[in-house]
Amino acid sequence: MFFDFDSYSYYVRPGYTDARKSFRTLSCIVDEEMNLDSRAKAMFIFCNKARNTLKILVWDNGYWVLTKRLEKGSFAWPSSNEEAITITKDDIKRIIQGEDIFRRLPQMARKIIY
Repeated sequence: MFFDFDSYSYYVRPGYTDARKSFRTLSCIVDEEMNLDSRAKAMFIFCNKARNTLKILVWDNGYWVLTKRLEKGSFAWPSSNEEAITITKDDIKRIIQGEDIFRRLPQMARKIIY
């Protein structure tokens, strides 16, 4: 299994997806809910409710399901379509490394003025 990651498109499904779902159900979500083709040259990324497990669905003459589960911490994940963005291969790497790519600007520290 060696993918030419530069030739793929990447799609994030905002909100949570039950991590127990198999490739059949994930492909139905892509086809019916996301209105995309699950057999396209694309990677579809899902995150569970606890935000500690990612699943990536890929078509390559059959479905691959890649899974990463964190032992500590959680992934930053968009909760709605408004927060979801088009992501790149580099963004995928950053998500897997634990970075929050969905917050493009750093959070401002609150200053309390008396």
